[in-house]
Amino acid sequence: MSSTENRAYTVCSFIGILLSVIPLYWHLQAWNTGTCMYMIWTALGCLTSFINSILWRGNVLDKAPIYCDIVARLQAGISIAIPACTLCIYRRLYKVLVRQAGAVTRDEKRRIVIVDLIITAGLPILVMGLQYIVTPYSYGIYEDFGCQMLSSDTIPAIFLFVAWPLVIGCLSFVYCSMILYHFIKRKRKLAEVMASHQGLQRSRYIRLMLLACSEMLITVPLSSFMLIYSFNVGFEKFSWSSLRHNYTHVPQYSTIEWQSDPVEYAIIEIGAWSVVCCAFIFFAFFGFADDARDHYRRVYSSITRRMTRIRFSKSSGITFTGSSHPMASSRKTANVMASAAKSRKRHDSILSFSDQSSIPSESVSIADSPLESTVTPSDGPLDESPQLPDEVNPTVQLTSTHTTDGADAV
Repeated sequence: MSSTENRAYTVCSFIGILLSVIPLYWHLQAWNTGTCMYMIWTALGCLTSFINSILWRGNVLDKAPIYCDIVARLQAGISIAIPACTLCIYRRLYKVLVRQAGAVTRDEKRRIVIVDLIITAGLPILVMGLQYIVTPYSYGIYEDFGCQMLSSDTIPAIFLFVAWPLVIGCLSFVYCSMILYHFIKRKRKLAEVMASHQGLQRSRYIRLMLLACSEMLITVPLSSFMLIYSFNVGFEKFSWSSLRHNYTHVPQYSTIEWQSDPVEYAIIEIGAWSVVCCAFIFFAFFGFADDARDHYRRVYSSITRRMTRIRFSKSSGITFTGSSHPMASSRKTANVMASAAKSRKRHDSILSFSDQSSIPSESVSIADSPLESTVTPSDGPLDESPQLPDEVNPTVQLTSTHTTDGADAV
């Protein structure tokens, strides 16, 4: 891999982390465990790829043994977790179609979540342990790609690790076929069924179907290729003593070595980019949906409101203290700043502390102390001669009072 390709891989991995995490919040509202776990596992895969591409750029040094041991186990789990999440999504979509219309109870939701977690989290953790049985080394290091998991060419490795993605992909294909059958058969009743599932609209249902189909089209061919390749290479005799006699050794492969074999080159490249592609595919389906755009607008509005308040406070020279006061919320603070700006423009300002009509240059602050001067707006004209305390400190303490009509109160 050239330096340009390595930098592109690093950048794409980092973007994949963001694309996987951004839609997570509003998908939690739909109780779709398979989709949420898909994002979490994909983000973990992109994160490890991002770190590996930086630490092992142009070298094969064994610089982080503990980290590599963890990453190797995670890679074994991610290779099963993403197909398992797809299976979970298909299972959820099938249950939606065949279920009778009606509200889903809280106990039913809890059971669905528990089963989904067993599939998307429990099964990958199980495979992590099984893969340890058939791995000849703890991990290997490939230049530019960092630490990678390794598996032995034995028959137990086929059943304990290699065949799992293909089996899960076949189950997903069965669910996909049944979903298409019921989707066509119950097309008229689909709207009624969707109404009984909170957060699952027709458009989201179709996007979930397309996401699962795209992932299945990636998983099944790759798993089939790995299985056929293992049979063509041949199998070694499985022996625990021979498999573990040099377990602590760390194989190190330079770019010239692992690129010299076309098959190994394809396996390394496809395996590294597949997780990144999953992140981009997911965001392509869900990052531009209506609910996603609504959340983007909310975040943008919140940021602009905060920036406007900061710029206004700096330009007006008003300092605010005592934010711990029960009435000192951000909205009330904005009302106080607006009322102070308006009062300075009035010739008959209620804040005049001398014979002049302008406000002295002393600073105005809001503190937690008791109210010293309160003026409540009314339907009549403003009182041009408000009663003020006999002794006025250079710093005037103001407290805003809330009015239901939205009038300014100081």
